[in-house]
Amino acid sequence: MRSAYQGTVQDGVGVEDVKTQFRIYPNPANELLSIISDERISEIVVRDISGRETFKVTPNQKSATVSVANMSDGVYFISCKLANVGTQTQKLIIKH
Repeated sequence: MRSAYQGTVQDGVGVEDVKTQFRIYPNPANELLSIISDERISEIVVRDISGRETFKVTPNQKSATVSVANMSDGVYFISCKLANVGTQTQKLIIKH
């Protein structure tokens, strides 16, 4: 089993790292992607490398599983709007 990816978000200005509050796995993904958090996820948005929105879901719970089977191979960005935290983003790789 692959381990969950937990990335780091940096603002580019300060020296302090902020740990993301959600995990995605597997990464790279090919069929299904699982997203989990200790906080309620109110919205998940996936954008391609050029910033175009690929899909959006509103799970309103602490986890979600979404199909990425129809997405093209490449690099994407997944943003989760989390209760009590705000929106955080991680890199997602799709590889079939």
